Amino acid sequence: MSQVGPASSLGEGAEHRNLPLLTTGGRRWSNLKLLAGRTHSWVESEFDRICDKITAELETKSNEELQGLGKATVRVPSKSEVAGTRDAP
Repeated sequence: MSQVGPASSLGEGAEHRNLPLLTTGGRRWSNLKLLAGRTHSWVESEFDRICDKITAELETKSNEELQGLGKATVRVPSKSEVAGTRDAP
């Protein structure tokens, strides 16, 4: 069984096996829309939480420390990294 995010934050129906919600009759699109909406909300709240955490950490540093950090870099995660969760390596 796989999950999009924590079941408690996504609500009922977030857990799925081979996405049966796509093949369960007339409700399939409303179920998919509900899952996508709840997933989007969860991702948005996680993004905001992490941004707040980073902001709080950076606000404790002096201007000199911040300038000494160097340029920010971005690395695209590998396929195996994407399969993991934030709570587990």
